[in-house]
Amino acid sequence: MRSCGDKRYPVLLIGESSRSKSGRNRGDPVLVTSFVAPMFATNCWVVAAGVGQECIIIDPGMPDISHEITALVAEHGLKPVASLITHGHLDHTFSVKPLADGYGIPAYIHTEDRDLLLKPQGAHGAEFIQTLDAMKFEEPNEVKNLRHGDEIELLDMKITAIHAPGHTRGSLMFEVSNELLI
Repeated sequence: MRSCGDKRYPVLLIGESSRSKSGRNRGDPVLVTSFVAPMFATNCWVVAAGVGQECIIIDPGMPDISHEITALVAEHGLKPVASLITHGHLDHTFSVKPLADGYGIPAYIHTEDRDLLLKPQGAHGAEFIQTLDAMKFEEPNEVKNLRHGDEIELLDMKITAIHAPGHTRGSLMFEVSNELLI
């Protein structure tokens, strides 16, 4: 159960029941939990087929929340296999490098926002640029570009990238196994 003071929200999502190609049933419980990053209250999501399974980390924000996400992953006995980024703003990408490199996993981002991993100043106003200019930014060791319609197979689920420009040029939504939208 969730309350205003909680920083993590465990949830189970259940959909329709039918057998998928991967052997998972559509509608099998999926572990979805999140951690609210302190700056801008951005939700970082962790999605897995269940406790003790592989997981994906979505939008690891700021400040560096890699220790909190690592603890959340350990608490559920999960094994990260990828990080998905919905768009290139720092409140969604700040912790992607330590998490992706720490677990040796790829980070997926739309090709039009990839440059924001190295130069986040391109997406912020003048009042924040001076602060960002004093900081050093690096991409994770493995970054994979996504475009509209690209499909990736993770967690025995087909994840389809849906380009949704507006908030940033490379904003993405993700459709998971034709039933869940992230």
